[in-house]
Amino acid sequence: MRKGQIGWSRGLTKETSPGLMAISRANKGRKPTMEERAKISKSRKGIPPWNKGLTKETNATIARVTAQNTGKTKGTDESVARSAANNKGRVAWTTGLNKETDERIKNISQKLMGHIPWNKGLTKDNNPIVASISTKIKGKKAWNAGLTKETNKSVESMAKITASRNKHNHSGLARRAEKMKAYVGEKSPSWIDGRSFIPYGKQFNCQIKRHIRERDNYICQNCGITEYESKLHFKRNLDVHHINYNKLDTIDNNLISLCSHCNIKANKDREFWERFYTDKIISKSIPIAFVIYG
Repeated sequence: MRKGQIGWSRGLTKETSPGLMAISRANKGRKPTMEERAKISKSRKGIPPWNKGLTKETNATIARVTAQNTGKTKGTDESVARSAANNKGRVAWTTGLNKETDERIKNISQKLMGHIPWNKGLTKDNNPIVASISTKIKGKKAWNAGLTKETNKSVESMAKITASRNKHNHSGLARRAEKMKAYVGEKSPSWIDGRSFIPYGKQFNCQIKRHIRERDNYICQNCGITEYESKLHFKRNLDVHHINYNKLDTIDNNLISLCSHCNIKANKDREFWERFYTDKIISKSIPIAFVIYG
Protein backbone atom coordinates (compact mmCIF):
# COMPACT_ATOMS: atom_id res chain seq x y z
CA MET A 1 0.00 0.00 0.00
CA ARG A 2 1.28 3.43 -0.91
CA LYS A 3 1.86 6.06 1.73
CA GLY A 4 -1.34 7.97 2.41
CA GLN A 5 -3.50 5.43 0.54
CA ILE A 6 -6.60 4.27 2.43
CA GLY A 7 -7.21 0.52 2.68
CA TRP A 8 -10.23 -0.85 0.81
CA SER A 9 -11.70 -2.23 4.04
CA ARG A 10 -11.50 1.01 6.03
CA GLY A 11 -14.85 1.60 7.72
CA LEU A 12 -16.30 -1.76 6.63
CA THR A 13 -17.35 -4.69 8.81
CA LYS A 14 -18.27 -8.29 8.03
CA GLU A 15 -21.91 -7.30 8.59
CA THR A 16 -21.79 -4.62 5.88
CA SER A 17 -19.33 -6.15 3.39
CA PRO A 18 -19.73 -9.56 1.65
CA GLY A 19 -15.97 -9.58 0.98
CA LEU A 20 -15.07 -9.25 4.65
CA MET A 21 -17.73 -11.81 5.55
CA ALA A 22 -16.13 -14.33 3.16
CA ILE A 23 -12.64 -13.66 4.57
CA SER A 24 -13.99 -13.97 8.12
CA ARG A 25 -15.62 -17.34 7.38
CA ALA A 26 -12.51 -18.66 5.61
CA ASN A 27 -10.25 -17.78 8.55
CA LYS A 28 -12.64 -18.77 11.34
CA GLY A 29 -10.83 -20.99 13.85
CA ARG A 30 -7.53 -20.74 11.95
CA LYS A 31 -4.48 -19.68 13.94
CA PRO A 32 -1.62 -17.82 12.18
CA THR A 33 1.70 -19.67 11.93
CA MET A 34 4.84 -18.39 13.65
CA GLU A 35 6.16 -17.21 10.25
CA GLU A 36 2.97 -15.24 9.62
CA ARG A 37 3.12 -13.70 13.09
CA ALA A 38 6.76 -12.70 12.56
CA LYS A 39 5.87 -11.15 9.20
CA ILE A 40 2.97 -9.16 10.72
CA SER A 41 5.16 -8.05 13.63
CA LYS A 42 7.92 -6.90 11.25
CA SER A 43 5.47 -4.96 9.07
CA ARG A 44 3.98 -3.21 12.12
CA LYS A 45 7.32 -2.33 13.73
CA GLY A 46 7.55 1.37 14.56
CA ILE A 47 3.86 2.00 13.76
CA PRO A 48 2.04 3.28 16.87
CA PRO A 49 -1.35 1.69 17.71
CA TRP A 50 -4.28 3.56 16.16
CA ASN A 51 -5.82 4.13 19.60
CA LYS A 52 -2.70 5.44 21.35
CA GLY A 53 -3.59 8.42 23.53
CA LEU A 54 -7.31 8.10 22.79
CA THR A 55 -10.04 7.52 25.36
CA LYS A 56 -13.79 6.95 25.26
CA GLU A 57 -14.18 10.64 26.05
CA THR A 58 -12.18 11.75 22.98
CA ASN A 59 -12.92 9.04 20.40
CA ALA A 60 -16.30 7.79 19.15
CA THR A 61 -15.04 4.32 18.17
CA ILE A 62 -13.58 3.61 21.61
CA ALA A 63 -16.73 5.01 23.26
CA ARG A 64 -18.91 2.68 21.13
CA VAL A 65 -16.77 -0.42 21.85
CA THR A 66 -16.71 0.42 25.58
CA ALA A 67 -20.49 0.80 25.65
CA GLN A 68 -20.94 -2.50 23.78
CA ASN A 69 -18.69 -4.46 26.15
CA THR A 70 -19.64 -2.89 29.49
CA GLY A 71 -21.17 -5.48 31.80
CA LYS A 72 -20.44 -8.47 29.55
CA THR A 73 -19.35 -11.68 31.28
CA LYS A 74 -18.92 -15.27 30.13
CA GLY A 75 -22.26 -15.98 31.81
CA THR A 76 -24.15 -13.36 29.80
CA ASP A 77 -22.29 -13.11 26.48
CA GLU A 78 -21.49 -15.89 24.01
CA SER A 79 -18.30 -14.28 22.60
CA VAL A 80 -16.82 -13.74 26.09
CA ALA A 81 -17.71 -17.33 27.04
CA ARG A 82 -16.11 -18.64 23.84
CA SER A 83 -12.95 -16.61 24.46
CA ALA A 84 -12.76 -17.87 28.08
CA ALA A 85 -13.18 -21.46 26.88
CA ASN A 86 -10.41 -21.06 24.29
CA ASN A 87 -8.03 -19.66 26.90
CA LYS A 88 -8.81 -22.23 29.57
CA GLY A 89 -5.75 -24.28 30.45
CA ARG A 90 -3.53 -22.28 28.12
CA VAL A 91 0.01 -21.87 29.43
CA ALA A 92 1.58 -18.40 29.20
CA TRP A 93 4.40 -18.23 26.63
CA THR A 94 6.72 -16.84 29.32
CA THR A 95 6.32 -19.83 31.64
CA GLY A 96 9.73 -21.18 32.60
CA LEU A 97 11.59 -18.45 30.72
CA ASN A 98 13.70 -15.59 32.10
CA LYS A 99 15.88 -12.79 30.71
CA GLU A 100 18.97 -14.99 30.97
CA THR A 101 17.51 -17.67 28.67
CA ASP A 102 15.17 -15.75 26.35
CA GLU A 103 16.08 -12.73 24.21
CA ARG A 104 12.47 -11.44 24.07
CA ILE A 105 12.12 -11.27 27.85
CA LYS A 106 15.56 -9.65 28.06
CA ASN A 107 14.43 -6.92 25.61
CA ILE A 108 11.18 -6.34 27.54
CA SER A 109 13.14 -6.14 30.81
CA GLN A 110 15.54 -3.56 29.35
CA LYS A 111 12.68 -1.43 27.99
CA LEU A 112 10.92 -1.42 31.37
CA MET A 113 14.07 -0.73 33.40
CA GLY A 114 13.56 2.50 35.30
CA HIS A 115 9.99 2.79 33.99
CA ILE A 116 7.74 4.66 36.37
CA PRO A 117 4.02 3.67 36.50
CA TRP A 118 1.73 6.36 35.01
CA ASN A 119 -0.11 6.78 38.33
CA LYS A 120 2.99 6.99 40.56
CA GLY A 121 2.46 9.78 43.09
CA LEU A 122 -1.02 10.59 41.75
CA THR A 123 -4.15 10.66 43.90
CA LYS A 124 -7.84 11.29 43.33
CA ASP A 125 -7.23 14.82 44.62
CA ASN A 126 -4.65 15.81 42.00
CA ASN A 127 -5.52 13.68 38.96
CA PRO A 128 -8.92 13.46 37.19
CA ILE A 129 -8.30 9.92 35.82
CA VAL A 130 -7.50 8.49 39.26
CA ALA A 131 -10.49 10.40 40.67
CA SER A 132 -12.76 8.91 37.98
CA ILE A 133 -11.55 5.34 38.68
CA SER A 134 -11.94 5.90 42.44
CA THR A 135 -15.53 7.13 42.00
CA LYS A 136 -16.47 4.13 39.82
CA ILE A 137 -15.18 1.50 42.21
CA LYS A 138 -16.28 3.24 45.41
CA GLY A 139 -18.55 0.97 47.42
CA LYS A 140 -18.08 -1.94 45.01
CA LYS A 141 -17.09 -5.27 46.45
CA ALA A 142 -14.01 -6.98 45.02
CA TRP A 143 -15.09 -9.90 42.80
CA ASN A 144 -13.02 -12.31 44.89
CA ALA A 145 -14.14 -11.06 48.32
CA GLY A 146 -14.80 -14.04 50.57
CA LEU A 147 -13.69 -16.57 47.96
CA THR A 148 -10.83 -19.04 48.36
CA LYS A 149 -8.95 -21.34 46.02
CA GLU A 150 -10.94 -24.24 47.51
CA THR A 151 -14.32 -22.70 46.60
CA ASN A 152 -13.61 -20.81 43.37
CA LYS A 153 -11.80 -21.94 40.22
CA SER A 154 -10.66 -18.42 39.25
CA VAL A 155 -9.07 -17.85 42.65
CA GLU A 156 -7.49 -21.31 42.45
CA SER A 157 -6.08 -20.46 39.01
CA MET A 158 -4.65 -17.16 40.28
CA ALA A 159 -3.08 -18.95 43.26
CA LYS A 160 -1.40 -21.39 40.86
CA ILE A 161 -0.05 -18.50 38.72
CA THR A 162 1.32 -16.76 41.83
CA ALA A 163 2.95 -19.97 43.04
CA SER A 164 4.47 -20.57 39.59
CA ARG A 165 5.88 -17.01 39.44
CA ASN A 166 7.32 -17.30 42.93
CA LYS A 167 8.93 -20.59 41.99
CA HIS A 168 10.60 -19.09 38.92
CA ASN A 169 11.60 -15.91 40.79
CA HIS A 170 13.16 -17.91 43.60
CA SER A 171 15.01 -20.17 41.15
CA GLY A 172 16.32 -17.06 39.35
CA LEU A 173 17.54 -15.56 42.63
CA ALA A 174 19.18 -18.85 43.53
CA ARG A 175 21.01 -18.95 40.18
CA ARG A 176 22.23 -15.37 40.61
CA ALA A 177 23.38 -16.10 44.18
CA GLU A 178 25.29 -19.14 42.92
CA LYS A 179 26.98 -17.05 40.20
CA MET A 180 27.94 -14.34 42.70
CA LYS A 181 29.87 -16.86 44.80
CA ALA A 182 32.58 -16.75 42.13
CA TYR A 183 33.04 -12.99 42.75
CA VAL A 184 33.22 -12.84 46.54
CA GLY A 185 36.13 -11.30 48.43
CA GLU A 186 39.49 -11.42 46.64
CA LYS A 187 37.80 -12.91 43.55
CA SER A 188 35.84 -9.69 42.98
CA PRO A 189 37.15 -7.41 40.17
CA SER A 190 36.68 -4.47 42.58
CA TRP A 191 38.84 -6.03 45.31
CA ILE A 192 41.61 -3.72 46.58
CA ASP A 193 43.38 -5.15 49.64
CA GLY A 194 40.09 -5.33 51.62
CA ARG A 195 39.81 -1.58 52.20
CA SER A 196 36.02 -1.72 51.80
CA PHE A 197 35.88 -3.23 55.30
CA ILE A 198 37.51 -0.12 56.80
CA PRO A 199 34.81 1.91 58.63
CA TYR A 200 34.06 5.53 57.69
CA GLY A 201 35.52 8.29 59.85
CA LYS A 202 33.38 9.84 62.58
CA GLN A 203 33.31 13.15 60.65
CA PHE A 204 31.42 11.46 57.79
CA ASN A 205 28.00 12.03 59.34
CA CYS A 206 24.50 13.15 58.29
CA GLN A 207 25.44 16.81 58.65
CA ILE A 208 28.30 16.74 56.15
CA LYS A 209 26.31 14.56 53.72
CA ARG A 210 23.45 17.08 53.79
CA HIS A 211 25.99 19.91 53.32
CA ILE A 212 27.53 18.23 50.22
CA ARG A 213 24.13 17.48 48.65
CA GLU A 214 23.06 21.07 49.20
CA ARG A 215 26.33 22.32 47.68
CA ASP A 216 25.67 20.16 44.60
CA ASN A 217 22.06 21.44 44.36
CA TYR A 218 20.74 17.92 45.14
CA ILE A 219 21.82 16.71 41.69
CA CYS A 220 23.96 13.69 40.77
CA GLN A 221 27.21 15.16 39.46
CA ASN A 222 27.55 12.45 36.81
CA CYS A 223 24.18 11.63 35.22
CA GLY A 224 22.31 14.74 36.42
CA ILE A 225 19.24 13.20 38.05
CA THR A 226 17.78 15.03 41.03
CA GLU A 227 17.41 13.68 44.55
CA TYR A 228 13.64 13.48 43.97
CA GLU A 229 14.23 11.25 40.92
CA SER A 230 16.75 9.20 42.90
CA LYS A 231 14.06 8.50 45.49
CA LEU A 232 11.64 7.43 42.75
CA HIS A 233 14.10 5.16 40.93
CA PHE A 234 16.35 3.87 43.73
CA LYS A 235 14.20 4.51 46.85
CA ARG A 236 17.03 6.47 48.48
CA ASN A 237 18.70 9.88 48.72
CA LEU A 238 21.76 10.76 46.65
CA ASP A 239 24.95 9.10 47.91
CA VAL A 240 28.00 11.10 48.97
CA HIS A 241 31.10 9.61 47.35
CA HIS A 242 34.76 9.86 48.49
CA ILE A 243 36.61 10.90 45.34
CA ASN A 244 40.00 9.41 46.34
CA TYR A 245 38.30 6.34 47.90
CA ASN A 246 39.82 7.15 51.29
CA LYS A 247 36.97 6.83 53.78
CA LEU A 248 38.85 8.85 56.41
CA ASP A 249 39.49 11.82 54.09
CA THR A 250 36.33 13.78 54.93
CA ILE A 251 36.88 17.22 53.41
CA ASP A 252 34.62 19.15 51.06
CA ASN A 253 36.83 18.84 47.99
CA ASN A 254 37.02 15.04 48.39
CA LEU A 255 33.24 14.54 48.51
CA ILE A 256 30.70 14.64 45.71
CA SER A 257 26.98 13.81 45.28
CA LEU A 258 26.15 10.77 43.13
CA CYS A 259 23.08 8.65 42.55
CA SER A 260 23.23 5.01 43.62
CA HIS A 261 23.86 3.81 40.04
CA CYS A 262 26.77 6.21 39.40
CA ASN A 263 28.26 5.48 42.82
CA ILE A 264 28.37 1.75 41.98
CA LYS A 265 29.94 2.53 38.58
CA ALA A 266 32.72 4.44 40.34
CA ASN A 267 33.94 1.19 41.95
CA LYS A 268 35.38 0.10 38.59
CA ASP A 269 38.18 1.92 36.75
CA ARG A 270 38.90 3.95 39.88
CA GLU A 271 41.78 5.96 38.41
CA PHE A 272 39.53 7.31 35.67
CA TRP A 273 36.69 8.24 38.06
CA GLU A 274 39.08 9.85 40.56
CA ARG A 275 40.45 12.15 37.82
CA PHE A 276 36.94 12.77 36.45
CA TYR A 277 35.40 13.83 39.78
CA THR A 278 38.51 15.79 40.83
CA ASP A 279 38.10 17.88 37.65
CA LYS A 280 34.42 18.35 38.55
CA ILE A 281 35.39 19.72 41.95
CA ILE A 282 38.04 22.02 40.45
CA SER A 283 35.45 23.37 37.98
CA LYS A 284 33.24 24.26 40.95
CA SER A 285 36.15 26.33 42.35
CA ILE A 286 35.90 24.68 45.76
CA PRO A 287 38.97 25.67 47.84
CA ILE A 288 41.14 22.88 49.21
CA ALA A 289 40.53 23.16 52.93
CA PHE A 290 39.82 20.79 55.76
CA VAL A 291 36.25 21.08 56.99
CA ILE A 292 35.50 19.01 60.09
CA TYR A 293 31.93 18.31 61.15
CA GLY A 294 31.67 17.06 64.70
